[in-house]
Amino acid sequence: MKYRYVGQSQKWIRGFILLIYSLSQLSGLNSQSHEFIDKDFTGSNVVGVYEVDDELIMAVGNGLNAPFHGNSEYGLTLYKLKFDETESKFEAVELHHMQLEEGYQVFAMDFIPATDEWICVITNNVGSIGLKNFRVSIFSDDFQDLSSQEMETAGNPSYFYIDTYEHKTCVLGYVFEPGNDKLVFAQYDHLQLDGLHPFVIGQSSPMNTFWLTSMSFDSLTGNMLAFYYLGIALLDSTLFQVENHDFLSLNTNDHGTALQAGNYYYSHSAKDSAWDDGRRRLVLHKYDSSFNTLRADTLGWPGQDNYPFIANSLDIRDGAVLVGGNLDGPINSPEFFSRRKKFYLAKYDLDLNQTWYREFGGDRAYILNGLKLLENGGAFAYGFITDSTTDFRYAYIMYVNQNGDLVSAKEIAVSSGPSLSVVNPGSDQFIVLNPENLDARVVLTTIDGRRILDSELSKEVFTYDLSNWPPGIYPFVFYLDSKPIKSGKWVKRE
Repeated sequence: MKYRYVGQSQKWIRGFILLIYSLSQLSGLNSQSHEFIDKDFTGSNVVGVYEVDDELIMAVGNGLNAPFHGNSEYGLTLYKLKFDETESKFEAVELHHMQLEEGYQVFAMDFIPATDEWICVITNNVGSIGLKNFRVSIFSDDFQDLSSQEMETAGNPSYFYIDTYEHKTCVLGYVFEPGNDKLVFAQYDHLQLDGLHPFVIGQSSPMNTFWLTSMSFDSLTGNMLAFYYLGIALLDSTLFQVENHDFLSLNTNDHGTALQAGNYYYSHSAKDSAWDDGRRRLVLHKYDSSFNTLRADTLGWPGQDNYPFIANSLDIRDGAVLVGGNLDGPINSPEFFSRRKKFYLAKYDLDLNQTWYREFGGDRAYILNGLKLLENGGAFAYGFITDSTTDFRYAYIMYVNQNGDLVSAKEIAVSSGPSLSVVNPGSDQFIVLNPENLDARVVLTTIDGRRILDSELSKEVFTYDLSNWPPGIYPFVFYLDSKPIKSGKWVKRE
């Protein structure tokens, strides 16, 4: 934690009070009984929870939070989520840390079971004024960098969404650019040797898909099912609107998530101007294959600005529907990110009969990005919380059982990770620092995956001559007991 020092002597009392309050807030972060909060990575959030080889993996990075929130490191940490059903507890165990270049942030990611690979969307706001770099990267299961595509565009991203259908994984995002908002699309073909296609940039036709808030594949048609500000659309890989269903026919708009299950479609979303003052309610809909509304339910508090989870507020699994939203949105509260607020989770069957409804929070400034239904009937809700004194953000995840009841987290030891590091950037020598003299291994490759170094680390400082290699970026991975524990990119200067 970092706290501002009040330099004026006449304000020492106010400064002392703020310090005591700050320490009480920090104590609150350390004593959670039901949640995991990554209090060591300022500016972080939970990017997602993924199922990998029958294990649950949580990714924590600074993907949605700008770098001015106090973090000095840009990276991504993976945790294995473990359960003790007899004691009704869960814990998070660090598996891997990926270090990124300065200014780069993991914005979205997913695991591809068909190829045992990770796909990540990484953005960089350090560069030309008013421009952002976007990179889609494919990593192996041990985080070797296999392939990347980059582009540069003006404007700020809202979010990126990733889904897999048959032999392809697609990425669809939205960039806010004054007067020229656009979709950003990339496709990875699993059957091709280098199947990561270049970006497609533009807007969908014949109508604009303004402010995209979800994308998943529709198995009935093979097209992308997209929820956007004015309704729901089906898009093909050229960003053509195969179908469009606007808010007038769907009775929903603004922000939400749409999914297809069996022969039906579901959406959980906000509805604009639900009350005279413009505050929103949340609606859950079930549609037939032609998007005629079959059933609906309304959630949230009357008079409040109810707002869905930001990246994913709907999940469907094994005949169950899970939805989640904030009960104090940005219209109701201009200080949306720093205001203490409640949020809810609700579970339904596929006919929209409510199984349970639970409210949580109210004690901290919660921002929930997403949720996930689990095979055991339980669920995660995740995102970040904001410290009310420093405005720093910290990754947050909560677990509830099949009845919607909170399940406690075990005490999670602070892990500084392995002490392995590289001297970065460098020139002709690739230098590894191993102060604990760990029995580890380092693998260094070119950006296109050619291995140029695979060596055991048997001393505290390891030096390798790279004078014959051109300046550029070289990915590296550290291994301990044959398991990848840390990765990153080494930059060789000119």
